[in-house]
Amino acid sequence: MQYVWSSRRVLYAGLGAVGLAVIEAARKAGAARIIAVDINPAKFASAKEFGATECVNPKDHDKPIQQVGGPSVRTAKHGEVRVP
Repeated sequence: MQYVWSSRRVLYAGLGAVGLAVIEAARKAGAARIIAVDINPAKFASAKEFGATECVNPKDHDKPIQQVGGPSVRTAKHGEVRVP
């Protein structure tokens, strides 16, 4: 379980139903930067609608995605974000 405080950054990999719910929860918690990660760029528009501030396709980078986005809070795929 991860906690999201306002002004924090969140990275979530996988933009299915669970991923979009995590993004929306992070937005409602006040996360300053919400990085949505998926290998299918067609999902990026929905992620932005749910609150993602940026979208990243890991296939577009040579480094691990953690080094590209540098989030201070991450959830594992299918993890749970808890809003304090």
